[in-house]
Amino acid sequence: MPSTLGKLLTLSTLIYPLSLLNQMLISWRFGTSTALDAYWLGFAILLLICTPLQASREALALEVRTQEDRPEVGSRVLSQRLNALFLCSLFIILMVFLLKTPLSALLSTQDSTDTFRQSLCLLLPTQIAAIVLLQLNETLSATLTATGDATFSQWGRLSAVVASIIAVPLAGAWLGVNALALSLAISGMLFLFIQLRALSAHGLKYRLRTLPRLPWRFVSDTAPVLLYLLLTQGLATIARLALQHTGPSAVSAYQYALSLYGIPENVILFSVHGALWALLSRRGPGGAQSTSVSELQEVWNIFKAVSAIMAAVTVVLYLFRIPIVRLLLMRGAFDAQSLQSSSHALGMLAFGLVPQSLSLLYGRYVLLRYGTGATLGWSLQALTGGLIIALGLWSGQQDLILLHNGLGAFAGIAFFHAFVIRKSSPAHHGYRVFPAWF
Repeated sequence: MPSTLGKLLTLSTLIYPLSLLNQMLISWRFGTSTALDAYWLGFAILLLICTPLQASREALALEVRTQEDRPEVGSRVLSQRLNALFLCSLFIILMVFLLKTPLSALLSTQDSTDTFRQSLCLLLPTQIAAIVLLQLNETLSATLTATGDATFSQWGRLSAVVASIIAVPLAGAWLGVNALALSLAISGMLFLFIQLRALSAHGLKYRLRTLPRLPWRFVSDTAPVLLYLLLTQGLATIARLALQHTGPSAVSAYQYALSLYGIPENVILFSVHGALWALLSRRGPGGAQSTSVSELQEVWNIFKAVSAIMAAVTVVLYLFRIPIVRLLLMRGAFDAQSLQSSSHALGMLAFGLVPQSLSLLYGRYVLLRYGTGATLGWSLQALTGGLIIALGLWSGQQDLILLHNGLGAFAGIAFFHAFVIRKSSPAHHGYRVFPAWF
């Protein structure tokens, strides 16, 4: 276990600087452009289409794990489910290829240029192959985690980032943004074979000739996760569609800002999540009855510390948004207009850092401690975010669209706060430990 944790920390430490380098190369080659807008918009809508593949991840891992003492049965179950998912994947790829022209027209606005439509039509077939492979690899990574090897999910992210870093300078000039999709597809295919070999080493042998089978129980187990993923990925897609209506290159500027915004959020929350996990491990198994006043007070102190840190980061990101973007991204095709739009998006996203971080952390605490409630809270947050996007479109305010995650997070925080208050009511502990801080 310590060895696995050390590997995970090492891989996570590598991913963040390499991801930043990847964004720097993309900004150098493509800037904020119509073609890059088409790439990110196509990526979002295809992720939404592939949500059923993503939802099957935990169900397959759980089903295979129950057969860990019977490798032959586990191999048969793995092969049946994977072959069924492969058939679904081929169907999705075929449909997107056949419908790429009407799909490109559907995603285009009245102000969209022919370059946007042509870029999207060219990108969609390669992107759908890359995204299908991405989802299949995440499913295999979850299965490997269930067998005790938790590093493959990080290796998958690292391989995709490295492939993009190689592809952008070498092929970006003549393939354009299609180099991004092609690099993701190639790395995904290679990593798929690597993970199948790793599963075989654990006694789970994939057999292509096994008849595909998805029992109803497997489908029903994925249904709650599917609904949640459709909601959250649908919100991400709607946000990008809404930004496309606010002006050219708004989607790519938002993506650059999102990548910079995510660095402090992920680094800090990863550390705090580890602290929460250690705390709950010391307290014993979850459940309302095992939640002590001292635990809740300790968790509350962690939340207040995170709020203070994230508030300081918010101030820094907002005040120094232009120097930060200029230093990290302004070179090559990334011009003054790109600087203005990306730094503005970063400043708006910064205001959502505190509520978004607290909602994620609060939800993870609820999930770890009680096992229920987290998905409902995050779904409420997504619905609130969708209403804010609609209000932004109706009023013509781009800033509201950029703030949808941060403002929606307040709904998630309120839900989690009420949920924990109820679980730690006077009937359990004699008094309510969490003050009405929000």
